[in-house]
Amino acid sequence: DPFFGILTVQKDSKLNNIKELGGSRIAFPAPNAFAASLLIRATLAKNGVSFEPVYVKTHSNVYRSVIRGDVSAGGGIQATLMAESPELKAELRTLMETKRYTSHPFSANARVSEQVRKSVQSALLGMDQTIEGSELLKGAQLAKIMAVSYKTNYQPLEGLRLEKFVVRSAD
Repeated sequence: DPFFGILTVQKDSKLNNIKELGGSRIAFPAPNAFAASLLIRATLAKNGVSFEPVYVKTHSNVYRSVIRGDVSAGGGIQATLMAESPELKAELRTLMETKRYTSHPFSANARVSEQVRKSVQSALLGMDQTIEGSELLKGAQLAKIMAVSYKTNYQPLEGLRLEKFVVRSAD
């Protein structure tokens, strides 16, 4: 499944465009959360939106901070918002979605033999074919593992320059 960040606001917020967030306080679960923080902060920066980040530890805390009015907006992902109660979801709306990217890469060091890499890849790609494998994937919040390529699936991330937004002392 593609991975993307969402920026939520109160359902009755007058905000209709991310540019209107200039100077606002925006909640994020953590500085280095890929979609819920890094992608959103990079998108805001690309659009010239300055803001004060507030890190509140969890996605649930982000959504509650928005509802309480502690912040103007909050970063999350669709899956965590959908896991919230219907009452909470009814208090929020999505102001923006980031571009979609392939999530959770599994890679091997070049020193690992091709035979071992192919064996591990085959096992991972077949996990959804068994009940036990499907349960393991479900536990990791993954539906299926698929083969991807760096050039197609991850190289586009280089243009976002996410390294500018990573907080080295975090997590």
